[in-house]
Amino acid sequence: RRFGNGLHRRRNNEAKLAARRGKRVAVHLRAEGRGLQDSVEEMLSLAREHGVHIHFSHHKVLGAAFHGSSARSLALLDRARTSGLEVSLDAYPYDAGCSTALV
Repeated sequence: RRFGNGLHRRRNNEAKLAARRGKRVAVHLRAEGRGLQDSVEEMLSLAREHGVHIHFSHHKVLGAAFHGSSARSLALLDRARTSGLEVSLDAYPYDAGCSTALV
């Protein structure tokens, strides 16, 4: 796991609590280019281990080198749903990110 032990432990505790209370855990992925698939798998492992609904906020892929990799991450999510995990997402609605308004 790429997260340190403290953060991993906190994520597990949050997932356990949410599952007990019938709530979902909304997450932003830690990687949206290289490492996207690992990031998705990491969160799906929480869903498997704790039976918690995971919501992926702002699913997107960053970087021209990674165009097309969203198809693979979405396929992971589809397989997770098919296997019975509660998984949802929303998509980043913009063509570009990190833009700055100059006034």
